[in-house]
Amino acid sequence: MRSIIIVLCIFVFAENSFAQNSKPISSKELIGVWQINTPQEADAWGKCFVFYKNGKYILHYSQYDDIARIKSVQGRYTLRDSSFSLTIESRTEISGGTLVPGSMGFQREEFVLDGGNPIVIKQAKEEPISFYFKNCKGKNGARCIEINNNKYYKISSDPNKYTD
Repeated sequence: MRSIIIVLCIFVFAENSFAQNSKPISSKELIGVWQINTPQEADAWGKCFVFYKNGKYILHYSQYDDIARIKSVQGRYTLRDSSFSLTIESRTEISGGTLVPGSMGFQREEFVLDGGNPIVIKQAKEEPISFYFKNCKGKNGARCIEINNNKYYKISSDPNKYTD
């Protein structure tokens, strides 16, 4: 009898946990800045999605990455219940620049990209790409979503909070 009660308690707990996480996020709740892996702000941004009310998004790659040439991806998003897709319209890359030694203790890489000019490259073929998407439990109750098993934490409901 005791084992049946324990099994029932586990089942009820698991069902309640699943129900809290399975509630679809609304388009209104999605609007804002979502940073990967942490709800904490620092001197630079980690990889961030910025979602706008007009159905546009920008995926900014980490500002800590001083070697990558692709800086962001821009396009449109669609969110309906648990169906989530992104359409790429363009990307921003750095053209030119010079590789220089990284600052010891400050930059992770031996060489970093210095200078260069941002250029916008239009996507040749614009097609919606579906992604695994769901709510998740965040650290200390922070608002969290999963996109392809990466956790993103809501930093702000104001998409204009993100600054380069």
